[in-house]
Amino acid sequence: MSIVDSLMLGITPEMVIGFFAVAVILMVILFLFQSYYDILIEIASFVYPNARISSIGTPLIKKEVVNELSEHESVSEILISLRNMNILSNIPDSTGSRKEIENIVKDKVISDMISMKNSVPKAERPLFETFLDIYEAKILKTIISCSLTGDTNNIESNVTYLGHITESFVKDITSASNRDEIIAALKIHPFLKGYSGEATIEELIHYTDTVLTTKLTSIRFKVPPSIANPISEFTGRYIDIGNLNTILRGKLFGENPEITESHIILPGFQLSEAKLKELAKAENITEVISGLSGTYYSEIINSEAAFNTDAVSQRELGKLIDRLYLDMANRFRSSYALTVGPSIKYLLTRFIEEKNMRALLMGRFVNLNKEDIEDMITLEA
Repeated sequence: MSIVDSLMLGITPEMVIGFFAVAVILMVILFLFQSYYDILIEIASFVYPNARISSIGTPLIKKEVVNELSEHESVSEILISLRNMNILSNIPDSTGSRKEIENIVKDKVISDMISMKNSVPKAERPLFETFLDIYEAKILKTIISCSLTGDTNNIESNVTYLGHITESFVKDITSASNRDEIIAALKIHPFLKGYSGEATIEELIHYTDTVLTTKLTSIRFKVPPSIANPISEFTGRYIDIGNLNTILRGKLFGENPEITESHIILPGFQLSEAKLKELAKAENITEVISGLSGTYYSEIINSEAAFNTDAVSQRELGKLIDRLYLDMANRFRSSYALTVGPSIKYLLTRFIEEKNMRALLMGRFVNLNKEDIEDMITLEA
């Protein structure tokens, strides 16, 4: 249509420009709507799982809950209260051995993790699957230690079947007639399948940790791009704290710095390989803490007024590491409240809750007083 024809129809050039402007604005609005629509749809997929996680929570890091449980005078009373609080189910009213208590704790944690994995959005499942791998690696390391020290008789009664830790896998190890057969049976597990070095307990455990760390760092490639960055930071900081734990324990027990350095896995988020080597060569715990200056971890450690670097115990060090995990859990919960934050907090605090449950039950089992039991427990502020 020519300009003359347009004018004859009453359509002016200004009107044409206006139409184009309106069309462009509508296209921009449509584009923005589509972008926000995708974001809203993704957030909506987290609403129910996050609500479920929040309702279940990790009550055994709450001061009021732990205080109530620590008042009980027997394991039976604690078990009944845990059942009444819906924290444990299908458990006996009493237990007669450490082994039974340990099995109660492990079965509870693993069954909860599997249940939660099946209910979270598909986007988060790789995270839960890898944390189940962490539990499987713990079991595998127990099997490695028992089998290579000749304590195969206790493996079946102390092991929880999970993932590739199956009845047949365990049977192949316990029925092996010599060390070579045990090593061959262990290497069937995917975590050890590629190992070709010296088959010592320390080396096999270190290799297991390395494989596990690699799996942690690869989670970000298995989740949608929208949550890849927080997942990457989370797993990196998780690895940082694990390496820091290795270094601090090495100093606590007077380990040779070269040995400590060999136990470090892969670098994480804030602690580079060079920084980790520097920390491993520090003379003592005080120097390690000083070397962390300027990092997120230094802020948390220095805020722990009760942590005395000159006279630290193994228990105090363990509680410090738990405090680092707990602070990280709360930060992620706050920063990513509408997506992965609640799941990250749940996963991290499950480890702490497991320790607290074990401390409550085992402490009462061996007749520790209330104050000693509470000293073994890490609570949310």
